[in-house]
Amino acid sequence: MSSIPDRPLIGDTGNVGDSGNRMKKDPFTIDLSFIDVETTGLTSYDHDATGHVRQYNDVIEVAVVRARQSDLTIVSEWSAKIKPRRMVNAQAKALEVNGYTAERWAEAVPLEVAMRKFYDLTVDTVIVAHNIAFDSDFIVAALKEAGVIDQTAATPWYNALCTMSSAQILLRGLTPRLRGVLVAETLGITPEPEVHGALNGARQCYQNYRRMRQIVDDPIIRARTEELVRRFRENPV
Repeated sequence: MSSIPDRPLIGDTGNVGDSGNRMKKDPFTIDLSFIDVETTGLTSYDHDATGHVRQYNDVIEVAVVRARQSDLTIVSEWSAKIKPRRMVNAQAKALEVNGYTAERWAEAVPLEVAMRKFYDLTVDTVIVAHNIAFDSDFIVAALKEAGVIDQTAATPWYNALCTMSSAQILLRGLTPRLRGVLVAETLGITPEPEVHGALNGARQCYQNYRRMRQIVDDPIIRARTEELVRRFRENPV
């Protein structure tokens, strides 16, 4: 793997953490946690007949690829299949995509075990996902259901970054749509298979991010970016 300069990805980030000591850290040196989830459907929450919020679909697999932000060296990989709790609400299309069968999930771990490990691996890092809104919605719901964080607690990571949003900026006009597999193909990366697992997805997210960082850090593009930033500062709007 080639060395990549210590610069952040130019793209869209969303701060979903708290504003305490965590936010005093250098945002460009914190480890990145590339994540992916497989679920039993598209909706983490629903409302019951009385209007109360209830959890609806489950996280049944989760993965983390953690890397140093400076050079994107991978420091750890982890994934776990999770015992589903509400299969009655499962959607056939979701199960088709993640290849769920009772046999494949025979050794799945309880939600509490998986989410405690996820928390330990990602706390105070920058989490990165392709469509962060979807993944973080399910992850936060699972962390709360497992009792790893309180119902009113702030999310435990430093910040969050979405490679879909970054691709919308960097690859505008170059990729037909923003699905992860299409972004991968545009960037010359072998896409994950149609029936895939969370670790495949986390690895693809990492590769997509890595290629977009290489675009941003190309010497010609970097020099042009620095020149434009200088002009913007001299001519504020």
